[in-house]
Amino acid sequence: MLAALGAVVVALLAFAARPAMASYAVGVADNKPATFSDPRLKQIGIKTARVVFPWNAISRDPQTIADYMSAAKAHNIQVLVAFDRTRGNQCPQKPCTLPSVKQYKREFTRFHKKYRYVKYFSPWNEANHPGQPTAKRPDRVADFHDVIMDTCRKCTVVAGDPLDSSGVGGWMRSYEKRLRVKHKRKVKIWGLHNYISANYFSTAGTREALKATKASIWLTETGGIVQMLTFDSTRLNYDEGRAARALQFAFDLKASWPCRIMRMYVYNWQAAPKDRFDTGVINPDGRARPAFGVLSQAMQPSSPVQQGKARCADFRAIQAKQRQKKR
Repeated sequence: MLAALGAVVVALLAFAARPAMASYAVGVADNKPATFSDPRLKQIGIKTARVVFPWNAISRDPQTIADYMSAAKAHNIQVLVAFDRTRGNQCPQKPCTLPSVKQYKREFTRFHKKYRYVKYFSPWNEANHPGQPTAKRPDRVADFHDVIMDTCRKCTVVAGDPLDSSGVGGWMRSYEKRLRVKHKRKVKIWGLHNYISANYFSTAGTREALKATKASIWLTETGGIVQMLTFDSTRLNYDEGRAARALQFAFDLKASWPCRIMRMYVYNWQAAPKDRFDTGVINPDGRARPAFGVLSQAMQPSSPVQQGKARCADFRAIQAKQRQKKR
């Protein structure tokens, strides 16, 4: 803990001296417009963010979208938009409503018409989670993927956004098959939430996802869990030091696959009081947690996370030499 706190102090002093270079390799996943007003976000160089809206929010709650988009635009933040179930759903219990392709297309078309400058989308948030109506319907999420590609030809679509739980590979392969067979399209980028890998210090779920596809992967949600209050064995008691180590593990995973894992979004910026799922790098009272020091270090241009393209080029050069030797 003392070492982690020391890293926070070092990072704060370093970034107070000079602003970090802007980077899209690491962003923040956060739904709060106020996040962009925190000077520390700009100071460490974050320029991209991921937000989650209900799939029909453009019709049901347009002001929430407008507030977030206005704040992001004012601070020159590139936004990745993911869609989600509507509020009130209790999947896997009822109500558990999955929109039809026609309904989804109508709502996405409205969203796109209003926010044409948004070019990054994910069709559904954490789509394989049991709490989502899409958990057993990778085919439907692939159909939503196709809707976005048809409606916004110049958009980047990040597929699926599944959690790195057991069976994620099969879910991804079913998704890709549907997109390939029915829509004659290929997945270019997968989203992945690798909380399990990061917080249980295991590579298994991330490896399963990487093995399931040839596409690049963005870790569209990851982070160190400070506290997770549940009623089963997954409960994690309050520990800021463990959360910082978990976030570092996530960064190390990205650095380990420089040619495959291209981006990651850290969830989230500032914790709310009494959060049952607390992953904030900033405490509710505004204090920087040890994880903030880890994030700040990862944003430095010299960090392995930021050197992904160069590391990938070196890795491919080594592979090419090995292939030549075998001939």
